[in-house]
Amino acid sequence: MNSKYGLQIRLIFVVLVLLVLSNVCFAVIVYVVGDELEEQLLDRQINSEIEEYTRRLSLNGATPFPQSANLSFYLRSNADVYPIPNAIKNLPPGTYHSVEWQNGLHHVAIRDMPNDRIYMALDISDYETQERKLHTILIGSAALTPLFAIMLGLWLLRKIINPVGKLADEVAGLNPKQRHKRLSLDFKGYEVERIAKAFDRYLENMDEFVEREQSFSAAASHELRTPVSVIATSAELMAADSKLPENMKAPLARIQRATQNMSALISSLLFLAREQPSESDFEDETELCELLEKVADNFRLLINTALVTFNIKCDRKTIVNAPSDHISIVIGNLLQNSIFHTSAGMISLQVTGGRIVVSDTGSGIAPENMDKIFSRDFKGQSSRGQGLGLYIARKICDRHGWTLQLHSTPGRGTEATLDFGDKAIVIG
Repeated sequence: MNSKYGLQIRLIFVVLVLLVLSNVCFAVIVYVVGDELEEQLLDRQINSEIEEYTRRLSLNGATPFPQSANLSFYLRSNADVYPIPNAIKNLPPGTYHSVEWQNGLHHVAIRDMPNDRIYMALDISDYETQERKLHTILIGSAALTPLFAIMLGLWLLRKIINPVGKLADEVAGLNPKQRHKRLSLDFKGYEVERIAKAFDRYLENMDEFVEREQSFSAAASHELRTPVSVIATSAELMAADSKLPENMKAPLARIQRATQNMSALISSLLFLAREQPSESDFEDETELCELLEKVADNFRLLINTALVTFNIKCDRKTIVNAPSDHISIVIGNLLQNSIFHTSAGMISLQVTGGRIVVSDTGSGIAPENMDKIFSRDFKGQSSRGQGLGLYIARKICDRHGWTLQLHSTPGRGTEATLDFGDKAIVIG
């Protein structure tokens, strides 16, 4: 069940139960206390009347009966003149509530005197009629309570729960790439406005953080381009010099390859630093087979060919609409990891079906590290880098919409697959 609707149902249920229980308890209390209070008041009234008449009767035996519309007196000794109703005639001394005769209800008190018995009856028919009306009102209110509870629950949902659900949907729909998004403007006057403002403060801090990161990456990358260009230009001039000693050509070639790698990395960092990629980032066409040979040449000197077999295979010409620098960084990081973790065996590079597969028979990756290998700053025990290679590679793939997957068996090797999906055009 959706958590939002589950909360709504629970709220209505709680309100319903609370109102029903409180109404029932109130009705029971009113009913019990009302009856008890009624009897006590009637007892007090009729006892005071009977005591007053008894006192006057003891002072004057000829005191007449205090008959009225609601109050009746009877003496057993005078039953021949004022007959005692059969409903109370045989009752023992005491107080009786709701004794019925003459189509009415009476509150009756019977007392024994030294030589006589006195009966006093108070007509309480009107009291009982009003009491029944009160009971009807209590029962009706108890019956209407569930409807009122549902209406109150729906009102609370509109005022409290629905804004919470709307805020949850807004937060869930936040796009990490969208900056300067604020939520509290849509929740003014609601209780959740305070929560929305807290989210806004968090989003503001995130915007500032992302802006600092992007500004630093862009500034650092731009500043690095100048010295890298100087090194590349100087290396080209040196390589073109016919007087360059033979023993300097190999080191100079390494400098040129490192410069190319650094230039590709700077290009990739600038690409990642931009909040939105430009159209030019997807206009370049890169042929994967040619690129794979160039990338492999940059790493051949790192491979001990006496112990490791290096194999490159490309079944068909494949073109991807992306800068070659971006693809080079991804493949270079995968290949470098394979070289570092394969002291003997085989390393293979293959272009097939719009994918590049880099596999090796090296030490592999421990299962507990598989979920961490693309995390920033994660380094394996034998890693020689700073833990940024695969992190940057994954970020480049995510930005372009490529898929990068690693499968590894400890002690048997690792296979990395870079899948370009529909971004790749296979020719032939």
